[in-house]
Amino acid sequence: AAYSDFGQFGVAGMNSEWHTREQYRFQTIIQYGDLEQDMAAQAKINLAAAKQRSAATTIDIDANKFYLLGVAGKEIYGVLNDPNLPAATTPISVSGVTAWSGKDAIARYNDVIKLFTQLVNQLQGLVDEKSKLKLATSPGLRTLLAEPTQLGITVMSMLKEYFPNMEFVSLPQLGAAYAPAAS
Repeated sequence: AAYSDFGQFGVAGMNSEWHTREQYRFQTIIQYGDLEQDMAAQAKINLAAAKQRSAATTIDIDANKFYLLGVAGKEIYGVLNDPNLPAATTPISVSGVTAWSGKDAIARYNDVIKLFTQLVNQLQGLVDEKSKLKLATSPGLRTLLAEPTQLGITVMSMLKEYFPNMEFVSLPQLGAAYAPAAS
């Protein structure tokens, strides 16, 4: 609106919507006794450090599971089942096949480009191919990035060339054994 000392036009505001989410605290415990400690020391094993590493790994595995799938029985969602997130992107269909296991290297590369194009559109151009990105796949799907094209160039090398700051992350929880149950 045009400027006016006492005008009521051109007011900017905002609406906040707060989603209530439950908290879920989790823990693990390490325990060892003097005899166990003495026996490990004789074998030159740092028992306390080994058990602490094991506990940290357990916490990391569970945290990944909760971040991806949420916590059953609570209003805690993960990135794979949050009802407030948009639907997953459908891969490109090549002769009726959408799974990477049935596609060649170029089709897999094109699926990642489709994901990136959707990300660019959703963020209205605030991300580009030089942005820091993470491509998370199951360990089984990650191996399919090593398949070469007819020219001998792997999918991963093509992706690294176009996305120089992309980090490739393997998450076992993205495999079929961890897939969320259909409801």
